[in-house]
Amino acid sequence: MIISVPMKEHIITWVLGLAEKYRKQHPELREGQALFNAAYQIDPIAADELRGSNVDCFYNDKLIPDFLDALRGKKEYVK
Repeated sequence: MIISVPMKEHIITWVLGLAEKYRKQHPELREGQALFNAAYQIDPIAADELRGSNVDCFYNDKLIPDFLDALRGKKEYVK
């Protein structure tokens, strides 16, 4: 499946910046948690599409590149 409305690159940049801000405010958050939370804050529908999928980085930081590619609409994901 491809995300229904891929994020434009400037939105991805916004997500990354917000995730960095979250990590500074809450250092206990892992990078994947902060990134997923930032994506949800900016586009909850897109984040919900990826929640629990094979690219969900909330529980696995190694999936961050795949998560970002899925948000860009450049990687398929499986629920």
